[in-house]
Amino acid sequence: MFSEQITKIEDIKEKLGKIFKMKDLGEARWILQMKIERSDMRLGLRTISISQEQYVEEILEHHGMANCNPARTPMGNDIQLLVLNEAEVDITEYQRCIGSLMYLMICTRPNIAYSVGVLSRHVSCPGKAHMQAVKWVFRYL
Repeated sequence: MFSEQITKIEDIKEKLGKIFKMKDLGEARWILQMKIERSDMRLGLRTISISQEQYVEEILEHHGMANCNPARTPMGNDIQLLVLNEAEVDITEYQRCIGSLMYLMICTRPNIAYSVGVLSRHVSCPGKAHMQAVKWVFRYL
């Protein structure tokens, strides 16, 4: 909860406690695979940042890209992704990759939105070039 006045926060917690079974665990540090970091209030800064570094590491490991060479951009500028009539790679695996990237894009990584949008057009019939482009995005992450 966000408020300048601790009494308002305590009042809301008390009211919620009468309606729902709940336990105050203090400040949130993790939610939905997102790490929440707060700045040191003693410095006068009031910032909150979220990251999914651990989730990125997990999906890279899952897709065999944990030790890949990094890319500087989310997508190559000379990439040609043609619409295919027949899939050349495992459709389900391609869709899993796109789903993982979409979750990142929506939560904390809007910088991959264009690449994910282009790649998601081919989820029903992906080819080798499409999978290479997905791996490029993984390398960028």
